[in-house]
Amino acid sequence: NIYPPLTPNAWVRDNDDRLIKLALKGLWGPIEVNGKTYDPGAGVPPMIGFEHLLDDKELASVLTYVRHSFGNTGPSITPEQVKKVRAEVKDKQGFYMVDELLKIHPMK
Repeated sequence: NIYPPLTPNAWVRDNDDRLIKLALKGLWGPIEVNGKTYDPGAGVPPMIGFEHLLDDKELASVLTYVRHSFGNTGPSITPEQVKKVRAEVKDKQGFYMVDELLKIHPMK
């Protein structure tokens, strides 16, 4: 109950670029998933970014696994998609804030 679940939710299924960005840079701030709020102010650590830990193929594989597991359904993420997004966000420093990411990629 510390972190949001990976079970079916809009953060996992609705937007490829949003999912890739949060996996690359990490995420910080109160986040609502399936009607429950997870708040770092209550001691929840941020999600770390994996941009320096995983290459494009590895990150695409992890995100595709999440998209096809835990009751989720969704298209696979390709290494080419990760490469494109990685280039777009290469100069961004630090975590994405939840509200910042939702402003760029609103929920459907």
